[in-house]
Amino acid sequence: MQTHAIILYIVILFVLVGGFVWYTEVYRKSPKTVEISPELQKIIEEQVKYNGGGAQEIESIKDDLDLYHAVFMWCLPDESNYLKALEQVMNHNPGQRAIYLVNTLDYEVCNGGFNQYFYNKGPVLALETIKSLRHLGEAKRADLLEKALQNYRYVEEGHTAAKSAGPAEKQFEAFSKTYHDNPLDDLDSQYYKAGDDMWGGLARYIIAHPDEFKK
Repeated sequence: MQTHAIILYIVILFVLVGGFVWYTEVYRKSPKTVEISPELQKIIEEQVKYNGGGAQEIESIKDDLDLYHAVFMWCLPDESNYLKALEQVMNHNPGQRAIYLVNTLDYEVCNGGFNQYFYNKGPVLALETIKSLRHLGEAKRADLLEKALQNYRYVEEGHTAAKSAGPAEKQFEAFSKTYHDNPLDDLDSQYYKAGDDMWGGLARYIIAHPDEFKK
């Protein structure tokens, strides 16, 4: 199950909108082909798909992790431009919007802590994500994000300086320095200890509210 979850995270990494500024800039300026191994390609092709069929289709997907991932992929915006994609997400119904925003939070925090989340997504998105966490019954994580948002002012200046540091490599170097004596570190640890059944909780929400995930 742990290997399965790791592979699903790899797939999500390729489709999530956003990411480090340095990564986007370097790879956009120097295009290259990303080779995917036959084994990973096979796993991607065999992922359970969801087509917006509602209760009957949701009931047919028995594994919680498969259900959550399939519905998340279905909720993804079809816009490549980040701002337009975000606008599209915010126009979704509360359930679909919450699945996207909460997954974005979890990916960023698990990858680089609340510091990375705020650097990549900013504080405004956090407000909506707190609402989404509560909507999905994730009160503990909502409280942690609320506390992190209260401490955002301590890292805001460093983030602003990093984003204006010049070339992408310099930006990344400046951003890395914002981790030194960062007040968000303790909240990261609490988030990681909050339990790893979030996907199960999201799957249960989807099962209980199928009409929010229907074409």
